[in-house]
Amino acid sequence: MLWVVVLGLGCGRPAGTRERAHDVERRILAPCCKRQTLEDHESELARALRAEIERRIDGGEQAVAIEEDLVRRYGEDVRAMPGGRDPRALLGLALAGALGLGGLAVLWLVRRKRAPAGAPAPRDRDAADDNAAYEERLDDELVAVD
Repeated sequence: MLWVVVLGLGCGRPAGTRERAHDVERRILAPCCKRQTLEDHESELARALRAEIERRIDGGEQAVAIEEDLVRRYGEDVRAMPGGRDPRALLGLALAGALGLGGLAVLWLVRRKRAPAGAPAPRDRDAADDNAAYEERLDDELVAVD
């Protein structure tokens, strides 16, 4: 437990700083080629921008403000993700929709399987009324057989 505190104090920056800088690096393409994100690119410009992003995050600047500044400096086509939004967030909604539709399809199939084709529609009468009608019919048929 003590070593966690010592390591935490020794790092010299707030928790999550590197993660926030990494998020910005994932969202911006390297301005020199616009093929790789700053996270992956190894040009001098990309290294300088990574250092700038980390320095600005350490200084308390918001990741969104840094991203907007880089877009203003290098153009809109430097964004790796359109409009500053992560399209992966829509995957969760699409998955939930697909699961919901799949569940409805399973319920429909189960209900269809329970009701055999050509079976009469269920009546609103009580089961006692149905039994009485069947007993009367059975009695009539037995009398006819005798």
